[in-house]
Amino acid sequence: MQIIELKKGQTLHAQGSPVQTIDIISKGEINVFNDGISIVLKGGTICGLPETPGDNYMFTYQAQTDATIASYPFTRIEDLISVIKANPKIAPILVSNVYRSYQIALDACHKQLEEASALYKDLMADYEQYPSLCTITGTQLKAYPEVLNQSPLPDIKLAPNWRISYINAILDNDAALRKAFYTINIDIDVAMILTCVQYLNSLCQYSFEILRYSKTLLKETAAFRSAFSTIKSKADQIMNGGEESPDTVPEFKDVLNTLLAFGNVDPEIGEAFADSVRAYASSTVTDAFSDEYRKVRRDVATHFYKVYKAVFLASLSESLVPDVVHMFLMFGYCHEDLVSAEQTATLYRIMKSYSPDPGGHIFTMPEWLEMIYEGQVVPSRNEFNLDYQGYLNEQKSQGNITEEKMNELLEDADAKLDFEIGNLFMLSNRVTFGRASAFVPVFDEANITKPLPDAFLRSDLLQSQVDALKSDDYTIFYRNVMYSNPSIGLNTFTYAKEVMPYFILLPNCGSRISLWQEIEGRKRDTPARYCISIFHSSELSDTLLQGFADYRWEMCKTIQGIHWNDVTDPSLTSEYCDYLQFYKKNRMLTEDQKEKLYEQLKKYSNHYNQVFMSDYITYMKFERTGSLRLNKIARQILFAYCPFSKELREKMTSSPQYGDLVKTFDTKNATAMHTLENVFTKIEKGGFEVPDEVKAQKDYLEL
Repeated sequence: MQIIELKKGQTLHAQGSPVQTIDIISKGEINVFNDGISIVLKGGTICGLPETPGDNYMFTYQAQTDATIASYPFTRIEDLISVIKANPKIAPILVSNVYRSYQIALDACHKQLEEASALYKDLMADYEQYPSLCTITGTQLKAYPEVLNQSPLPDIKLAPNWRISYINAILDNDAALRKAFYTINIDIDVAMILTCVQYLNSLCQYSFEILRYSKTLLKETAAFRSAFSTIKSKADQIMNGGEESPDTVPEFKDVLNTLLAFGNVDPEIGEAFADSVRAYASSTVTDAFSDEYRKVRRDVATHFYKVYKAVFLASLSESLVPDVVHMFLMFGYCHEDLVSAEQTATLYRIMKSYSPDPGGHIFTMPEWLEMIYEGQVVPSRNEFNLDYQGYLNEQKSQGNITEEKMNELLEDADAKLDFEIGNLFMLSNRVTFGRASAFVPVFDEANITKPLPDAFLRSDLLQSQVDALKSDDYTIFYRNVMYSNPSIGLNTFTYAKEVMPYFILLPNCGSRISLWQEIEGRKRDTPARYCISIFHSSELSDTLLQGFADYRWEMCKTIQGIHWNDVTDPSLTSEYCDYLQFYKKNRMLTEDQKEKLYEQLKKYSNHYNQVFMSDYITYMKFERTGSLRLNKIARQILFAYCPFSKELREKMTSSPQYGDLVKTFDTKNATAMHTLENVFTKIEKGGFEVPDEVKAQKDYLEL
């Protein structure tokens, strides 16, 4: 005998593995299931009675709670008899629970039988309704002879009446039998259990017959059911005038088939995706690090993005897109069993109430991919920091494609879409989720950690938070851009131009933000690209501060190029690197400050960018309100390159820590303004109109 301790979600035996042991549940509960039925066995029950030694397990046995199992070798039926006789004190309990388990299994099979019968009835009802729906939607009527070839489930009697009465009598008199009958002789207990094993074997045969029927019916009628789901969804929208009341939520059924049919997904990919999603939906494993859970998630992710692309492309060419397709593209919703009716209704209402960002800087994933596909924006960089053209050049230099093929791909909208989905979408979807070990790309209610209406990032909410932070760090999205107009005497003129970033809302419930890229290619006046979850569970202002800090550092590195850490070319990154690298020799820091800085570097594994980001967040959250947390050197560098707004600067003029910094800033600004006024005078004396770029620089200096 071996004692096995199982944590909740761990598998004792997997379906298809060889039968080698018979087990007694000492404590806890075990879920016994396959594609057809699922039952729960409690403590004091023999586990695996319908299994045949030497064959493969017909069911998976998984811990429903933490459980303790007494496991015995099982190579022949005599081993079961030995196990019973080796436990005479608990034998009466084993007999009682074996018959109780049979009753539970019988009820589960009755439910399975009812569902299989309903499956056929619903199919026939849908087939009868199909022609009228085609008329409503203007869809060409198509014949599906395979539907008419289906037969109802044969009449199955799971157990004779006398057996059901016998089982009921045993359970009704359980206490008396335990006390006066099961304790008479151990051989009585053996016979009672072996008799029930025969009943269980018979029940299993019927269950597998029902399962085979259901699977065959679903497989042979898959094409019709997919087509019907799509047409039904379109018809519902037409019958409601194309718009439903916000209080009216349609019933979502057979969502997977609707999506696969709408996207005309390759049958092999569609079937694999459907199987993986159903396996994920039915899995009770909760350990994110278990091999079984990893495999289920990996199978879903393998096919998700292929299906997403097919459905997305179909949505571009259809004038009437089913609501469930919009929910899939926006949120990743694809299976009704993964989301309760209440949360589904919330998703539906959010989808119906959604309106695009009027400012044109915040996009859902389908909106962003449409811009890529239509050529309105260039594809994002890949994980190796190569843009689309750079990637193709690399492929050509490696001999993977010819120059002719490269030129063809440069204009290929489908190839650009693949590049964007395979890089920004796939990688950022995982990063923004926040828990890589538990990530799955489909919408799962289990991942909701904050009420959906509160977590949903409306464009106005996100924009207001960005504006609030930008009002303090007002220079963050300004870039120095060159302007030239020799005709008015301006050969080179540098002015500050504000370039607001793009925010791409990923279809997940997450907690992080990802700065995917700072600029497009080498153009400094192009928007940065942030990725963030459409349902964001963390405090949004804190998340944005993290993203702003990352942007400050990475943008400076991009502008400075190879000189980003060269202190002879002063910049935010070079001065911060110099400060962190030589802090031990800095006489302006006290020993306590040096010790604190040592611990900070240790915390972030000497990653200077992480230390800067931590200081920037402190600067923006606390220093701006007068709660001083930074040392003099860090404060000086941050204020020089990330100055506060004019309103905050005026409040800080009397501060001992900030007074001199504000004066230095004002002096520098006054000098720049004086130089700019000379430019104004020169242009106006020449009889020319002052260009907008020069006026923009004046507006910037007055901020």
